[in-house]
Amino acid sequence: MALAKIYLQIEAFNLAIDQYQKVRSIDPYHPNVDYGLGLAYSGQSKFDLAIESLHRELNTRQSNTKSDIKSKAHIYAALGSAYASLYQYEKSKTAYEQALNLFPDDAMIHHQLGNIISKQGNRPQLVIEHQQRAILLEPRLASAHLQLGLAYAKTQNWPSAITAYKQAIELDSGLVEAEYNLAQAYFRQGAPDKAEIHLRSFQNKKKQSDQIARLKGAFQRSNDQKQKAQISANIGRAYLKNNQYKTAIQYYQKSIGLDPQLPIAYSGIGLAYAMLNRYELAIFNQKKALNLQPDLTEALSSLGLIYLKQNKIDLALSAYQQSIKLKPGVADVQRQIGLIYISQQSYAQAEVAFKKALDIDPSSADNYHNLGLSLAYQDKMKSAIDSYLESIKLRSSSENRSLAETYFLLAEAYNHSSNKIAAEKAYIQAIEMDDSLAKGLHALARLYGQKKEQPERAIYLVKQAIKIEPEKAEYHNTLALLYYQLESYNLAQEALQAALAIEPENQSYQIGIEKITEKLAKSQ
Repeated sequence: MALAKIYLQIEAFNLAIDQYQKVRSIDPYHPNVDYGLGLAYSGQSKFDLAIESLHRELNTRQSNTKSDIKSKAHIYAALGSAYASLYQYEKSKTAYEQALNLFPDDAMIHHQLGNIISKQGNRPQLVIEHQQRAILLEPRLASAHLQLGLAYAKTQNWPSAITAYKQAIELDSGLVEAEYNLAQAYFRQGAPDKAEIHLRSFQNKKKQSDQIARLKGAFQRSNDQKQKAQISANIGRAYLKNNQYKTAIQYYQKSIGLDPQLPIAYSGIGLAYAMLNRYELAIFNQKKALNLQPDLTEALSSLGLIYLKQNKIDLALSAYQQSIKLKPGVADVQRQIGLIYISQQSYAQAEVAFKKALDIDPSSADNYHNLGLSLAYQDKMKSAIDSYLESIKLRSSSENRSLAETYFLLAEAYNHSSNKIAAEKAYIQAIEMDDSLAKGLHALARLYGQKKEQPERAIYLVKQAIKIEPEKAEYHNTLALLYYQLESYNLAQEALQAALAIEPENQSYQIGIEKITEKLAKSQ
């Protein structure tokens, strides 16, 4: 019986049915056999057989203990689901109502009953009541929030529908239907810009969900246990790419249940655990994958990422180097090695790593950006500038934040090369790409101060930087210097005191205060 339940959990329905039938041949009245068979037949879309099995189970249930009543409610719910799959909505509704009579505090039963009433049409208020009850019992039930939104939409209560759809998406970012209906609700509410954003999101997610749906179909059609394990791992990978880590873990677990010797399933589940910051489980599963397949580069590179997230830099570098030794042609691993070398201030080695990454993928804007950074740290400014310009050329115009960062570094390189005109242009482009780039605003203000040009604009820029990052003492100091140049000593003193409040031990600021105090004394 325990084995049958395991097969049922991992959706190996044929094997589950075989096991349940073996139990029945030994004990025809064993409790839960027909319930298990009903669930397994439903999993195979054999709903008539499922309904027969579930009715048999209900007919044999005599006990009225609390646990048995709850179990009986779940059998009625399974019966309701089977009837719904055959479009027999009235029978489905009756089954769910019987389930609810037995166990009124089950969120999923309320949710499913609400769904059936919705399919029958014209009773949106009752649907709303059941979905609200489901959410009260289980606030994180994303599908209930979606159905609540659909019910509100039927009553043309668009603000409430929008709130429900947004909550559904927040709880489950892969809920494609919620994105589409949110877009439609915004259209109805007269907010086309917001609608377009969610329509684009829907279109992107639809491609991903279609891929997952195809894999799930292949899983159901397959009768080969190892093939099903591979498909389940592929479904897990798809969810992992969509950042749906908990769902990915469920499918990797199914994969391992079907084939405990499948290395990629352990590596995948390890990576999913890593993204949830569950590092002990992450490392355990990656090492399990490597025990099964020592040359599995995915597991080695994932180990590198896990160690990196834990700030275990030497272990991360070692794992990445082992991975690249086995499979040299992976640009992302070379990039990670380069980033580690930058963090260790090993800039020449970082340069080599980024150049190798670009040999593999010459279209990577990120790697040109990082190569430029490693060159700039070595004072190879001309080569750094060339790399930054190549990165900018490869970037999409919509990547504002990334472009802003590269323009900022380009400006710094020009400034270091004493090309003030080019530096000014690049700083301005950085700020245009991201007007919240405080370091860009500050750097441009400082440049104007050095050139003794546009003092009012310089002061405005550094004040904007201070608004964004008020804790930066350097920004307050630059403001003080600009006021000092204008002989506004009171304002300079005020700005420098703000810098000293942040860094009270800074001797340069202390000396600056003394000089300003002298100037103020002379002016009186």
